[in-house]
Amino acid sequence: MTELQKVARRVVVVEDDNMTRLILTEYLEKAGFEVQSANSASTAESICAFFDPDAVVLDVDLGIGPSGLDLADSLLLSSPGIAIVFLTHLPDSRFSGRSSQSLPTDIAYLNKNKLVDGKSLIEAIESVLHGKKGTIPRDDIDPNRPLAQLSQNQIEVLRMIALGLDNQQIATARKTSI
Repeated sequence: MTELQKVARRVVVVEDDNMTRLILTEYLEKAGFEVQSANSASTAESICAFFDPDAVVLDVDLGIGPSGLDLADSLLLSSPGIAIVFLTHLPDSRFSGRSSQSLPTDIAYLNKNKLVDGKSLIEAIESVLHGKKGTIPRDDIDPNRPLAQLSQNQIEVLRMIALGLDNQQIATARKTSI
């Protein structure tokens, strides 16, 4: 390989939805990235150990088991320089039980509902890879994001409702009366 030939950046896509994972993988490959994909955190950790990616595109909600947030924490312990891009339907990380301030620094957080094409995903990956502070997209802290005005307590109650808890169970969990 000559000095002028460009080395492809390595990216791992971690997404539990098969169709979304396939589309993301194909799009990133066409954009010149070398891509591996996983449908769970445990599979992703194995792939990352072998593949040594430059960046990881993570869904926050990976179904049963560790979340994308948990995986990011683990990956950053073993590979501190890895670039993290969260790509999720959650308007902000509070819906997964974590505040935006508790997320790793210099990560991107993209809301899937706001993507109109793959260009913004590529830009987010490049911004995180190059550490371009101020250009890294953070939809989780956008003041105009859906439900931004809700408090952490209100979000916690909504999470419990989404999990199917009734009023009594919510009151008991929160140590309050109905």
